[in-house]
Amino acid sequence: MSVSLTIQLTTLPQFARRLAKPGGDAQKQNMKAQHGHKLTRKYFMALAPYMFLVSGTCKSGPADPSFAEHVSAEPLERGEQWKRIVEAKANDRNCFVFINKQQWLNFLAAIERDLQ
Repeated sequence: MSVSLTIQLTTLPQFARRLAKPGGDAQKQNMKAQHGHKLTRKYFMALAPYMFLVSGTCKSGPADPSFAEHVSAEPLERGEQWKRIVEAKANDRNCFVFINKQQWLNFLAAIERDLQ
């Protein structure tokens, strides 16, 4: 007897679109976030300081992104952040950019509410 196992990697943007009810809380919160941008080095370096960047790739679910940090205001630190983005394999994939971490947490809470 053989067993076939298919693993599907779900990214945060795909997860959010799939779960958000039309007109639901997650959809409203999603409107406040910039998303669907490819996380390139050029895009990352152009982001405003202190924005909260969340990778579209997740380790174990939408609440556990591969990369989630405030964008540094210091150019040297941004270079180090880019290295961490590449190590997390979040580069060249979709990302979310929030005004702050609390906005991201509100977005996750809205997805939870929509699931109920």
